[in-house]
Amino acid sequence: MITLQDPRFLNNLPTRWPDVIGAAPSLEEGLVELRAHYAGLNASLRRLLNRIRNTESAGIDPLARAVAELDPESPLGLPGYREVRRQLEALVGRCTELLREVPLSTEEWLRHIAVVVKTFELAHATAGNFCDPGPRARLGETFIPFDEPGNVLDQTNLVYYRLRGSTIYEDFITAVSHDPLQAQADAMRFCSQVGSLPDPLRVLEVGVGGGQYAADFRADCARRLGRPVHYCMGDISPAMLKDALAHSPTSRDIEVLGLDELNRLAPYALQRHNELFTDLPCAAVLYADKQGKLYRATARGTFPEALLTPEVSAEQLHAWLTAGELEPLGRFGVQTLEHVDWEVRFEPFECDDPALKGRSDVLFSYQNGPARFFRESLERAHYLRIVDYGIPDLSGAARSYEEAVQVIRRYGASATRDLLFDMFARIAQEAGRPARVVRLEQFVAETTGQYPVFLRLLAGVEGTSRVSRVVSGPTAPFPLKSLRHFEEIASLAGTIEDYTAFLDRLQQQGWVRLSMPGVDWPHVSSNLEKLAIDLDFEVNAIFRRPAIELLKDHVPWFTDEPLKQRLAAELVELGFAQEPVLQELRNPTFGRFWVLEVGPEGSSL
Repeated sequence: MITLQDPRFLNNLPTRWPDVIGAAPSLEEGLVELRAHYAGLNASLRRLLNRIRNTESAGIDPLARAVAELDPESPLGLPGYREVRRQLEALVGRCTELLREVPLSTEEWLRHIAVVVKTFELAHATAGNFCDPGPRARLGETFIPFDEPGNVLDQTNLVYYRLRGSTIYEDFITAVSHDPLQAQADAMRFCSQVGSLPDPLRVLEVGVGGGQYAADFRADCARRLGRPVHYCMGDISPAMLKDALAHSPTSRDIEVLGLDELNRLAPYALQRHNELFTDLPCAAVLYADKQGKLYRATARGTFPEALLTPEVSAEQLHAWLTAGELEPLGRFGVQTLEHVDWEVRFEPFECDDPALKGRSDVLFSYQNGPARFFRESLERAHYLRIVDYGIPDLSGAARSYEEAVQVIRRYGASATRDLLFDMFARIAQEAGRPARVVRLEQFVAETTGQYPVFLRLLAGVEGTSRVSRVVSGPTAPFPLKSLRHFEEIASLAGTIEDYTAFLDRLQQQGWVRLSMPGVDWPHVSSNLEKLAIDLDFEVNAIFRRPAIELLKDHVPWFTDEPLKQRLAAELVELGFAQEPVLQELRNPTFGRFWVLEVGPEGSSL
């Protein structure tokens, strides 16, 4: 399969449409492969949709179903679920139509590919909201709170990490594994802070990932400091530690530690966590109802009955998970763990955290288990740095069905939960430590003087979202309202029923410039939303051009100023107001990654 995101495709893609015709034979071959591949995906989507239609109560996301039991009218529950299911039905229908279409000429091939890929991205993102509603067997008989050891979600996570090692990154990728800029920013900040600290300077990274960050951090520190840094890698997975060491040459200054050994080499000059706290066990999922009363999610693991072999019962699988017995689970198959799911219900929950007061009809994760680990970290490190995804405070808690299904997200058999950064900052401040929470892009810019755009996100290479919300929503990098002619367009949008004629008129008047044909998307309700989707294709195309240049070297951080100027010029030509574009490129405000920085007592950050 060749898609717009495939390096084989990107590295050879001309930057202007007239050049495309010369590449027609390879594009035609790619289109044939793509249509065959997506036809298979479409069949699985349609089967999923039929199962959801036939067994709605089983198909709804378990968290949303549990909310609906408390408040049937909440947008986090059944109403939101049914709207997203309607969108999925429309998108699957559109996928079927697209796969039947044949481009009329070679000039249309790339456009057709882009429309097919985008439609399937949206359909799969929507389908990802649903669990498999087939018959399931219970793993254990009782409901266990998400914030207590022993729930199947965390049992599966622990086993999964231990068995997979660095091969877990086949399920997802991290920024630090593809680009050294974040490690360099951390090293610069670290080197500026440790001038008076005595030797030995020890750095502890907990949750080592693939080991690339450690290699980049140590290399940059070696250039900046005239003394050695002893680097300690801590992880719960022996396989992960072994794989991470492969990135670093044999050295006396490298040591690996299990989580039970972290205090052995304390104190540390710096303790760093990269996407660790969202994966740690014991993170409660809380719901505040419309009166502000708190409820805590409890879970009971389930497993598809059809996948249980005669010699392995649900009770035996549960016993292996509970005991963490890797040998029988490994023989059973790591991929099998992906089918472990959970039933959810909410029970009343008492909590005296003042940050939770006054919230209503929201769903969020609350890492009280990881908070205990964080308090221990405060005792053994001069500086702490947490880099993770999540929300800075509860103002970003889930208020719709689409947001609710992101509170817990699955990657293969691994589950992760959004991090509530404000909670950890308050813990540090209560311990007398200065703390601040900043966006990852801002942290890198302040430290290195380079103002990055997270290019993989903008280029559409990683992540999927409904473009009508992304392009025209209040948190979009380039909102639809920033168009020079937005007021004129908005005044016309409500009166024109023929969208194709509407789009032709906007183009003839020079109010928009599109590289994609207008598509009558069946799941959007207004001409402005349709225009937002069409504009998204053009914005993606503009960002894809520098992506082609940069992704040849697998660089996700975009700091090249000449390329930024080219982007700005093209976006202004498209019709976006210049100042919002320049502001966004100078200081991006999108993304879910944040940095919590904690200094020593009495210092300032």
